[in-house]
Amino acid sequence: ALAFCVAPPNSYTEAKFRILRERFPHHWKVLQHANLDVASAHPGTPASGSDPQDAKAMQASSLPVPSYRQGAGVELLQQTRDRLAALATHSLQHCLNNGQNTWVVKPSTGLQGRDVMVVRDLSSIFATSHHSREEWICQKYIERPMLVHGHKFDFRQWVLVTSWRPLVVYVWREPYVKFAARKYDEKDLGASCNLTNTSVAKHMEDFDKVHDELKVQGYTWYLWRFKEWLRQTYKRPPQSNAGDLGSDDRCGEDLWESCIWPRIKRVVFDSLRSIADKAGGRRN
Repeated sequence: ALAFCVAPPNSYTEAKFRILRERFPHHWKVLQHANLDVASAHPGTPASGSDPQDAKAMQASSLPVPSYRQGAGVELLQQTRDRLAALATHSLQHCLNNGQNTWVVKPSTGLQGRDVMVVRDLSSIFATSHHSREEWICQKYIERPMLVHGHKFDFRQWVLVTSWRPLVVYVWREPYVKFAARKYDEKDLGASCNLTNTSVAKHMEDFDKVHDELKVQGYTWYLWRFKEWLRQTYKRPPQSNAGDLGSDDRCGEDLWESCIWPRIKRVVFDSLRSIADKAGGRRN
């Protein structure tokens, strides 16, 4: 995942910026004034407050080509296609993006979906954290998530760590599934279709009613329901001349044991291992 931290102004942050200015003077000079959203919305127009020399260079480099069917236009179009093909080859998450430039911004110490925002432009990212003294996390949003009956979902997974050195972890085998209250829409930045927190969903009028498609109250499934959905959604199609295995519909169930569950355990282990050195040697 692609992520960066939006930190409040302090001496440590200013020192990092100072080092950046010294090592990359030209790039810093251009980027510290340029609003990427304004510049992209109006090609060839320099952002307000930018240095005249840099603005002239930016404007010259942003001039549109006369046509995309001949000359430089054909070359530019091919370069763009090559770059997109390279992204698909080198970025494992390229297929998860849908061209919306969507990012999620949240406090580094937040919980229950508080102050979590889904945004699409640079000014919104900085406006979110401008008046805060704590650190914020800005992470690339998965624009094409896996959906169940059109809803985003996540797993609530419990983990018990009894020792950090060596790292000993117990992972509960029956996580439950939490759903966003409204169906996912890539054009909708609202919390009720993007966040799966129960603290968000409980404010919906139908929270205590049985959902027409999910068939439960409270937008929550036990694991057995999710396994059943996998079995029905991804069951193996019948095959001719396959003997008794031709109507085997356990493929969806196998997906949990062979694919999803091992990856959940891997994410848990890698996450804990990344902080093991800072957690100390205390045993629980």
